[in-house]
Amino acid sequence: TPSTSSGSHLSTPVKGALRSAQSVRWLRDRMGSMSTEMQVIMRIMDFVLSDNKIDIAKLRYALQRQVLRAQKRLEGAEFFMSLISEANMLKSVQYFILKGWMGLVGEYPSPLLNYMDNINLIPANERLLLDLSFQKIDHWTLCTLRDSLISLEGMIENAPGSSSSKSNSCKLHEEDREEKISGT
Repeated sequence: TPSTSSGSHLSTPVKGALRSAQSVRWLRDRMGSMSTEMQVIMRIMDFVLSDNKIDIAKLRYALQRQVLRAQKRLEGAEFFMSLISEANMLKSVQYFILKGWMGLVGEYPSPLLNYMDNINLIPANERLLLDLSFQKIDHWTLCTLRDSLISLEGMIENAPGSSSSKSNSCKLHEEDREEKISGT
């Protein structure tokens, strides 16, 4: 006997048809040119309504691994920032760190890897923290290269005082940028 709950008046074949991804195909074909939001909704519906067995434990494990990978990269970026923020760093050490960051150390230089590889599904706040950390490192890299070029230009022109007056401009821009980010 059928119960009196809200969805019980539907027969079993109708419930089966609603659950089947094959019965929703006509709707998907009909909405071929839809917005990105609808495409996401349709992908979610396909995922939920699919007849394939989905291993949620594997899916959760993969997502957790991506979050852990992102946290390790953030820790590495913060450690790198602590290394390069040393005020009394020798030029040779600074040069070697710069070469390492650019992938130029060793017999066979490696191409630069994207820090967002294999962590596409991390939460937005962690992605933002990672972006900001790596932007700070990139800013340091550009400022170091700029200061090196200015110093080299001063050596070529035989004007030893020319590099000291220009080298602080990156630090000033960094302070302005941090003020803009914090909103003060």
